[in-house]
Amino acid sequence: MTDAYYAAAIKYERPFEPKDLVKRSWKIQDAQGDYISAMVTCFSGESLEELFYCQDDFLDAMETLGKQTKEHLDKWKTTLHGTPKILWQEVMDEGNPETRKKFPSTGAGFLQAFEHFILHYCPSQDAKNMQLRAMVNNDFKFKRGMNVATHIHRMRTILKYTDKLPGTDKIQLNETKMAIFDSFPKAWKDSFLLRHASLTNSKIVDIFQHMEGLAVQSAITDERNKKKEKKNGKHEGKKSGRGWRG
Repeated sequence: MTDAYYAAAIKYERPFEPKDLVKRSWKIQDAQGDYISAMVTCFSGESLEELFYCQDDFLDAMETLGKQTKEHLDKWKTTLHGTPKILWQEVMDEGNPETRKKFPSTGAGFLQAFEHFILHYCPSQDAKNMQLRAMVNNDFKFKRGMNVATHIHRMRTILKYTDKLPGTDKIQLNETKMAIFDSFPKAWKDSFLLRHASLTNSKIVDIFQHMEGLAVQSAITDERNKKKEKKNGKHEGKKSGRGWRG
């Protein structure tokens, strides 16, 4: 099977806007009587990436409020509604199929339950490997006119979430670096290796700085070409006695 046939569980284009998601305000009173609040995003069930985004937001909120990990299982349920809430309850009722016991009220227990919850939205046990294979395709490539910083940030986000997909080995830093590097045009990669000699000893920031420089050069060249074409177009229009209309 070629890489073209591997389906990406997480697409390059983010399928949601965080500002459009429903949020809830959580507030507690600390020992000194001061109020601490945090906003938590509710999972709508629309996409796998949204699920991971909401999990990160949930864990950040729990940390801000100083909540103990034993509360994670119950508190996560309050961020769900409709089908996602039903599916989470099924996971909790079924428990861990390997131990045939309920998930413990610990941080590890929450993560174990969450892994089983993910399977309702991504049933493939090899999803992580399939995602990495799919990311060599054109959908994940840097294209003319893109912002280099935005592209690299997006790739890092996708790879962070890829590590949450069903699969075995954790993604290593070198794999993240290689995936980002390979997403750029071949000529740009060749230019990078001429200057840095080795990708292994380079950092992601080195990739960013080099590709950003090439993007600036490319934009300048494009602008010059447009001006040249416009100038030539006007000249041809005068020669033919007609105004240039593009």
